[in-house]
Amino acid sequence: MPAGGAGLELAYALSERWEVAGGGSYRSYRFRLKDDGPVPGGVGENRFIPLFARLSYSFDKATRADFYAAGFVNGKLTVSNSAGHDVYSDEYHSAPAIGLSVSHSF
Repeated sequence: MPAGGAGLELAYALSERWEVAGGGSYRSYRFRLKDDGPVPGGVGENRFIPLFARLSYSFDKATRADFYAAGFVNGKLTVSNSAGHDVYSDEYHSAPAIGLSVSHSF
């Protein structure tokens, strides 16, 4: 799942080999800012919603390929100073992404 850990995915088996799915989640990442930067001791936070569609093909019981098309929507970046007050906030545009995962179980 390209959205990271926990989220929601709904899948449908088209046949024994093909599967289609879609899903999403909510992500929030907090990180400490450099002490010698513009907001010393501050904290940044990036929040967004990754949505995705997946098309999977099973070559056999052990090998599978997953193709993903995704969009990261409703993005917002916030910077807080060391006292916890927001000093900067901005919403950013949606961004597309694609991915391919091939897995094999031994």
